[in-house]
Amino acid sequence: GAKLVTLYPGNQGLPTHHALVLLFRPETGEPLAVMDGRLITEMRTAAVSAVSVDLLARAGPAKLAILGSGVQAKSHLEAINHVRPLTHVRVWSRTHDHAIQFVRRMHRTVTCPVSAVAGGSVRAGAGASCGETARVASRGGTDELPGVILVPFNICDGSVAPTRWNVSK
Repeated sequence: GAKLVTLYPGNQGLPTHHALVLLFRPETGEPLAVMDGRLITEMRTAAVSAVSVDLLARAGPAKLAILGSGVQAKSHLEAINHVRPLTHVRVWSRTHDHAIQFVRRMHRTVTCPVSAVAGGSVRAGAGASCGETARVASRGGTDELPGVILVPFNICDGSVAPTRWNVSK
């Protein structure tokens, strides 16, 4: 099989990433399937993070901190909501208006309060029992948050650009 990915960061009103997953018969090379790689990646990445949260975070209801407001934030909230009862979700984004828009879109996804956090990303994670962190917080140098598990988006994926990484260098 093969996964083909394109990255167009300037896209407006369209996803910045497009992908196809292609499956071939091993014996003959004949094509068997063409699948939406963007959706598969979105769901798989969030599922891996949800399993990590389920295994590593404290048992019981959780406060969730999400750093970022894009497609991965959405899929992670949905996946973690399936493995843990959530008591509160706090969302931080580099652009506060994006966090507010995310909260408006997602408030029906969970039964607990969802709020946008202004200021630094650490404020979103303070007091959380499990956290989802985007690239902006996984580069190192973040403040210590006792009792918080930070699960970087794409922890098990590669990167789409040589200047980006998913785990602190």
